[in-house]
Amino acid sequence: MDAEFDEFDETGDADIESEGTSHRTAGDEALKHLIDNDTILIEGIMLPPAKDGPLTADKVNEVIDAYSAFRKRYGITHDEVARGCGYSSDSTISEWAARKSRGDISTITRRVNSYMERHARQQAARRPSQFITTQAAEMMGTMIRLADKLCCMLAIVGASGIGKTRVLRHFCDETNGVFVTVLEGMRPRYHYRAIAEALGIHRDKASAMELLNLIIDKLVGSKRILFVDEAHLLQQHVGCLRPIFDIARIPIVMAGAGEILAQIDADRNSGNGQLSSRCMRCDLTRLAMREGSGKSGRRAAEVLFTQEEIAKFFAMKQMRITRAGLQLMFKLANLPHRGHLRLVENLADTIFNSNPALSAITEREVIGALSLMAGDLADALLRDADEMFEAPAAASVAKAG
Repeated sequence: MDAEFDEFDETGDADIESEGTSHRTAGDEALKHLIDNDTILIEGIMLPPAKDGPLTADKVNEVIDAYSAFRKRYGITHDEVARGCGYSSDSTISEWAARKSRGDISTITRRVNSYMERHARQQAARRPSQFITTQAAEMMGTMIRLADKLCCMLAIVGASGIGKTRVLRHFCDETNGVFVTVLEGMRPRYHYRAIAEALGIHRDKASAMELLNLIIDKLVGSKRILFVDEAHLLQQHVGCLRPIFDIARIPIVMAGAGEILAQIDADRNSGNGQLSSRCMRCDLTRLAMREGSGKSGRRAAEVLFTQEEIAKFFAMKQMRITRAGLQLMFKLANLPHRGHLRLVENLADTIFNSNPALSAITEREVIGALSLMAGDLADALLRDADEMFEAPAAASVAKAG
């Protein structure tokens, strides 16, 4: 991978200063790129302001023609557009597209025009988001396969942004599993309803026990893996997963923050151990950081993501990046409690969307995107990255490489 970066011109990295003023300048430049890029319409038609009154027939016809081409290009239905425009029936859009609408034609036209532009921008912003092989991902994958083989429960814990959801979705697709996400304050009945709906069962008024029985009937003998993301939000209700495991005899993979381990161990501490004894553990928090043996108060970096892995990430997203830009992304990816791989992906997408014609991401673009995303925290994050990854990071990269 290193040879791929030799051809890049790094002059854009050379004049980056450490002072906050330089960081703010980079942020201002990134914001200007975003504003300039936002003035260019992708799919929508330039329309006069609504305050100028109803649209002319020519403008309405121009949008209808653009909409016809838009539907063919993206393979989108009238129903999808209707929902995106806030209409309850697709007939509103289909009649408008057929030039037979009896409603407020100007309003419908403006909404459809806005929808086309939003949809096109979302598609343009959406970058490839495939499975990324990292040390953390490999550990999660190994434990998921083992849980599947042994048909047991597995708890995966790690900091936000480390890639838990990405890995769970990858293995859910690979194994034809069932994927659900726990929401804040979700009690067992609502959690069961989410699982039931993921299985194609819709019983809004069913009780928790009725839903549980429907879920078990659907899953028993299937050996499908149930993936539960943000499982720590179940809190004391995490035990509601046990009857599904016990009766349906399927593997259950739970992922979330570190609190889930305490929640699983709660019954063991009280002398029961019903849930704890059923769970394997994959604790990624110990990979993130450890206390260093150097200066007092200093912490040595234990890298979760090597520079090679970050480089592969950008290659997967078909984005070129200079050495200095890659090094800064590597540091930011390994900062504890700062988003990890999610932060890197958000920075990359912010850079791409602010300047799609950029030939290669430099350190300046990374700093500019960080300033947009983190605001006043950007300077502190950059200082943390420099301090935490001076000598210790160099040794870790050499060892990992």
